[in-house]
Amino acid sequence: MKPNRTILNFTIFIFLMLLIYACNSVSLKNVRNDFKWKKKKFKTDFKIQMIYKPIVLNEVKSEQPEFYSLSDTINIDSIYRIEELLYKKLKKRNVVSDKKSIVKISIDTLLFREYTEGVSVYEESENNEYIGESERDFFRFEIIGYLSDTLNNSQRIFAENWHETYPRQSFTINGVIVKDGITAKADRMIENAINEFTYRVYEKLIEKE
Repeated sequence: MKPNRTILNFTIFIFLMLLIYACNSVSLKNVRNDFKWKKKKFKTDFKIQMIYKPIVLNEVKSEQPEFYSLSDTINIDSIYRIEELLYKKLKKRNVVSDKKSIVKISIDTLLFREYTEGVSVYEESENNEYIGESERDFFRFEIIGYLSDTLNNSQRIFAENWHETYPRQSFTINGVIVKDGITAKADRMIENAINEFTYRVYEKLIEKE
């Protein structure tokens, strides 16, 4: 009797997912989040005045950063093309820039935070034996803005994305240290945060109509 093909395919899929997770070869943070707010846009252009003069906070605390190799003196804002991404994502929602618009969006703050710290790793068992030393890596991006009109009504808009790689014992090889989600990409996480930010802008603009 031949096995049910659907069950076989499902079993193979589960096995591959477990193998990928055990090897830490994939991070879900790399997945685009556009699908969450698909078709969330105006039918016609909604004109808005963009004021882009943010305070940029770079908190890089690592000799060998996991996500990018930049110092506090480098303009991380321009490296990741934040302003360009904002215009691009807003345009997809039919929100277009117009310096004469009475509705304004001011980008107030950008935060890039990354650091690495040493941690001790122990077995995930009752013995809890010491395996060795490794590093915990952390990345965070925040964007803060304010939506206002001629009546001086101001609404804060905020979005963030973060990721942490934490060392642990390997599920497949005893005594070996691995890290979860080691392949997470800063540029994708930043892009996803900006996409969410533009959706929050869209939500507030809908309320004004």
